[in-house]
Amino acid sequence: MTTSYTTLTISEDRTVAFENQLQNKINQGSLALLVALGYRTGLWKVMSLLEHATSSEIAAEAGLKQVYVADWLTAMQGGGLVEYDPIFQTYRLPREHAEVLTGSAQYEESLRWLTLLGKLEDELAESLRAGAPLSDETREQILQAQSAERSTSFTNQLFQQILPLIPGLIMQLCEGLDVLDLGCGDGRLLLELATAFPESRFVGYDPSAELIAQARESAAAQGLENVAFIERELTAIHAINAFDLITVFDVTVAPQEREEMLQAVQMALRPDGTLLLRELACSRSREENLQHPLSALLLSICSLRNLTGVERPAAGNERGREALCSSLTAAGLGNLEYRLLPEDVLHEYYIARPGVAAETSLSAETAF
Repeated sequence: MTTSYTTLTISEDRTVAFENQLQNKINQGSLALLVALGYRTGLWKVMSLLEHATSSEIAAEAGLKQVYVADWLTAMQGGGLVEYDPIFQTYRLPREHAEVLTGSAQYEESLRWLTLLGKLEDELAESLRAGAPLSDETREQILQAQSAERSTSFTNQLFQQILPLIPGLIMQLCEGLDVLDLGCGDGRLLLELATAFPESRFVGYDPSAELIAQARESAAAQGLENVAFIERELTAIHAINAFDLITVFDVTVAPQEREEMLQAVQMALRPDGTLLLRELACSRSREENLQHPLSALLLSICSLRNLTGVERPAAGNERGREALCSSLTAAGLGNLEYRLLPEDVLHEYYIARPGVAAETSLSAETAF
């Protein structure tokens, strides 16, 4: 008996094309890490303030060694981020590039996730092999990274773009509101708000004892009396008609806990109160997620959330704006608006109030 096999041929052209594509992706990944290094060392800020400068001048302004800065500049030149004048041996960051790199915090914050994923490579690989969530220590690192995102740049964005999403909110804060921030982390966001709006009263909840301790120390050091920080699970608000505004920025909870948290939010809000929520720009639709300009990073963050154990893996029907809108409506927060900011491609913003809308629309308005 003779067995016939079909000979499978490999296209040499396709193999070469894919290898070139892979090399390009590896090269771009390395370039992204160096772009992140430029943020961490302040080089992008320095270059945005200089017109034409040598590597020595740039290094001196940044307080770094010239030999290392020269290599970084060469890589940035090769990646097309900076320009080089071979006659005068000077580098220049075009104003158009500077506007994108330093005009908002979104890319600096996005790259923090990339570097975090690199640091956690061993833990992520072990978690995948074991089919188990990440360790408590690693989860704490992720919480610290999320807290670090609430940087000065994010605070500026909050005042300039996020709070204005709600007409009249800044004026109301000046006059005096009761505000709760769920998942406040180390409290830096609330401290800025408490300083800017002394007539308002602020409370921050977070389950991390370490972060709450940091927040309390900072508040005491600044002598702020209109802000308080409480170690508490985010589903346990324990308040009725107590807050005019509740903010929830990038809080990671399991689907069931999200339902409980939003129900507690609805009870804690006053009848004319508002929930302002920021979440990843993620959809239930796989095809839509792949169309996102930062799709690989977006899906990497979603995977990281799964591995923390607070989101069930493969819970595609429980993830994304569709599931979130459904949860908000079920919690009695159906008076809902969904907004996008041009300065923040990774996130979506939800403005929800107590009530039931006739129909919840998923088409977003872009705020300028």
